[in-house]
Amino acid sequence: MAEKKRTYNAQMNSVIRALKLLEILKNYTDSNHKLTQSEVLNLMKELDGCCTEKTLRTDLRNLIAALNPIVEEYKTHREDFRIVYDKMEEGRHRMSGIQYLHEFSNRELELLIELLKSGADISREQCTVLENKLKRLGSKYYRYNTDSVDSVPQFSTIDKTYLKENLDTIKKAIAQNKKVSFLFNGYNREGKLSPVRNRKYLVSPYYVLLYGMKYYLLANTGNYENVSIYRLDLMTKIEIVEEARKNIRMVKELEHGNITDYIEKHLNMNYDRPVTITLKIKENGYTALHDCFGDKFLYKKSIDAEHDEIEVVCSEHAMIDWAMQFCDRVEVIRPQSIRKKIKEKAEVLYRKYS
Repeated sequence: MAEKKRTYNAQMNSVIRALKLLEILKNYTDSNHKLTQSEVLNLMKELDGCCTEKTLRTDLRNLIAALNPIVEEYKTHREDFRIVYDKMEEGRHRMSGIQYLHEFSNRELELLIELLKSGADISREQCTVLENKLKRLGSKYYRYNTDSVDSVPQFSTIDKTYLKENLDTIKKAIAQNKKVSFLFNGYNREGKLSPVRNRKYLVSPYYVLLYGMKYYLLANTGNYENVSIYRLDLMTKIEIVEEARKNIRMVKELEHGNITDYIEKHLNMNYDRPVTITLKIKENGYTALHDCFGDKFLYKKSIDAEHDEIEVVCSEHAMIDWAMQFCDRVEVIRPQSIRKKIKEKAEVLYRKYS
């Protein structure tokens, strides 16, 4: 029994040493900072005074064998390895240039932190905790350039706890292929949610999208064939209904499952059917065009020294708002129905402000 206990303790000690060794390599090495085996030993002795050169050599080799791929078995790449070294001293079997290859590069960690800071449903406290965890995935030497990056805080009227509950319920309904029912609301003068109608909506849910710092549900309502869009933070009393949702192939614009194409054609989550729209655009209007449509436009011709003719496919309602917002840079040429509606809105504005 005593012999078994000594063997168990020895095994436990080797596990503990390996974990400590791995932590040292993660913290003290990167592409610009490498260690010799003697330097690793000194760091290990600070944590474990009993560590010897022999035990370190054994633990280091075991760790490399456990974390690195077996080169002979398959074609490997540098990113497949976790611990590498530059050379081995002849005779003494001492390694130099030892480095831990982190799972994420410094730039990748910065990108993740920047994405985290732009999150729509996370508090500053949660963001700080997660940011510090991400930073610990790199070495201690790197100084992150993310302090100047911050997100615009959401208005306090959005209840993030309730939003998360809605999100979890809808994800569960989608996974179970069920419909959901809910009250849809707007804000009143007291800043409280108030139902837009007394009875609940019953919809078939398909996708949840994060767009403009808010979550939206893409669904189908009742006997309609088109897509309906609902903001999750405006939904209350949401429940999963024991009724199978409508097959997505029966919903126009989602039947082919190309959600990216749908979003590109429905600016600001307007859900009316997109149409081809011809625009007259000034040279200084292309930035606004790219901000909203990316490269999803078709150059047709040059109209004069300052203007081009282009085409986009977009929701009619979205285009009316967008064209009015950038009226100093763009003009809708076709279709005439959109020109007429923009003219009517402009006349209302003129009467209001004249």
